[in-house]
Amino acid sequence: MIAKVSYLTFAHVLSGVFVLASTTMLANKLGPRLYGEFSFMDSVLFVAVLVGSLGTEYIGNREVARREHGGEFVDGIIILRTIASLAIYLVLIAWTTFFIRSASLKALMYVCASIMLTVPGINGWYFLARQEIGIVAGATVLRDLLFFLFVSVFLNGVAEQENKLFYAGVFYSLSRFAFSAVLLLRMLGVHDFRLRISAATCRLIMKDSFALLYASLVAAIMINIQIYILKYYDEVYSLGIYGAFFKPIFYIQMLSLSFVIVFFPLLAKAWDEDRERYGLLARSLSEMTIFIIVPVAVTGLMNADYLIGRFFSPEFGNGTLTLQILCLALVPMGFGRVLTTAFLVTANKTHRMYALVNISFIFSLVSGVLFVKNFAQTDLGAALSKLLTEVVFMAIAYYMLPRRLKILDYRMLYCIVPAITGMVLVDLTFSSKGHPAGIIAGLLSFALIYAYVFYKWRYESVKEIISRRI
Repeated sequence: MIAKVSYLTFAHVLSGVFVLASTTMLANKLGPRLYGEFSFMDSVLFVAVLVGSLGTEYIGNREVARREHGGEFVDGIIILRTIASLAIYLVLIAWTTFFIRSASLKALMYVCASIMLTVPGINGWYFLARQEIGIVAGATVLRDLLFFLFVSVFLNGVAEQENKLFYAGVFYSLSRFAFSAVLLLRMLGVHDFRLRISAATCRLIMKDSFALLYASLVAAIMINIQIYILKYYDEVYSLGIYGAFFKPIFYIQMLSLSFVIVFFPLLAKAWDEDRERYGLLARSLSEMTIFIIVPVAVTGLMNADYLIGRFFSPEFGNGTLTLQILCLALVPMGFGRVLTTAFLVTANKTHRMYALVNISFIFSLVSGVLFVKNFAQTDLGAALSKLLTEVVFMAIAYYMLPRRLKILDYRMLYCIVPAITGMVLVDLTFSSKGHPAGIIAGLLSFALIYAYVFYKWRYESVKEIISRRI
């Protein structure tokens, strides 16, 4: 399992490099104003795809993990997602026609709404439940590589800025179609799909998926609420700055979910069969997540000026504090998603997510409006709202877990504290702040110090996990 996690993580890291490169290049080529419209489109489609998927990913993953293929259950998910995605596609087209006033945004939405047609093919949950990591990893890298190539090569030949925005939408859609097609064709080659499903199966799918759909939908709106508020107040320039910085942060926290989707079938089985084993898995997942996101957050916090100056055009130069606050938000954002998508779902506590997402959504809406309205630099206000919302979300999610369930080993502080201290000291020793060598040395020092302390003080717990064949 460790090898599979490592393989998927490597694929996500490689994919993340393409995403980060595409984001910075596209933001620089479009400028804050037009990139703000691209960010708005991306956030709208993020929510729409969740609605079209009906919250069936984790339910499908669970059933396929417990059975050989899932049979009629898998067929029902594909059919229901096809119907839902077609309906959402028509809604998006109608909404764009009657309510979008910007000509450039309207053209972009017309093109990118077609991404909804890819939802039936987004079935990575099926292969992950079967522990077939390669196809998911390969398709993910292919998707982000294609968009990177489109942006870095073909977009250079487009002269007008509005045309660049339009073609960026075309390239974005094509990369998503390629991703969906690879997964769908591969699944049809493995799974004997049939159109006939019983009404009982449909009811079971929707009954089990509704809570997660509702929670995912409200959580998705909560994640993007600052973008919608900036758009509502017509702060398009600030939206471009916030969107350009938030997209990389959001994708980095998605790395934590790459661990979740591999651990999820194991957690689901362990909850039913061996609670002690479940606790070991949960603590391992928590520590892997923290190990990834904490050094990245510290790096962004300490080197925000350098990162903006190195990778973004001067138009984004006044967003240093915005980027630093978003880097701080990365820690509660990443761990909060692990708490919900892994532990609450596998522990059969999905009903508690209603209260979690409702409270967090209301808090994000109120804080977003207050901070955006009362800060002269509205992207900074949006970033502060995001940080506070994610802290509240994480705290409530942790409180909702059963008290007997220990998902954190606080001995990791023995590793985290000296590792961060060493990382900061290494960074400060470089005379040229933000020098690439300093950033790399800081990250390496964190990993080495963490590994050394872990080996000296906590190696026995690793042997315990290995002995249980987790």
